[in-house]
Amino acid sequence: MDRLPSKFLDRGPRVERHYGHLHWDLGGTTKFIDDDRRESRKSRWCDHWVYDDLRWPVPAGFAALGPVRGLEARTPISYDEMLPGAHDQAARLEDMDVKPCRGSLCFPTVRGSVSNFPGT
Repeated sequence: MDRLPSKFLDRGPRVERHYGHLHWDLGGTTKFIDDDRRESRKSRWCDHWVYDDLRWPVPAGFAALGPVRGLEARTPISYDEMLPGAHDQAARLEDMDVKPCRGSLCFPTVRGSVSNFPGT
């Protein structure tokens, strides 16, 4: 958020942590169900990318190595459960040296861009 103009800070992307579970309907649509009372056995802590009208819970399938490897791909997870190389730049570079990997392209998995902000 340190690169976002101050007039857009309240709309800028952020991560929020919620307790709940993902519900998938027959059409493949996903909805995160908040479970503040912790009533469902399916519920767990999950980090969400949030900005404007978007709320995108992070599923295990986007970081399917290490501690979350055994989880079903649609299981909601938090960044604490991922290997650091799945979300931290320095850890990612260290992981790339292990194999070795000379390059990697990262593409966003969440819709939107700076062009969503008028006047930028």
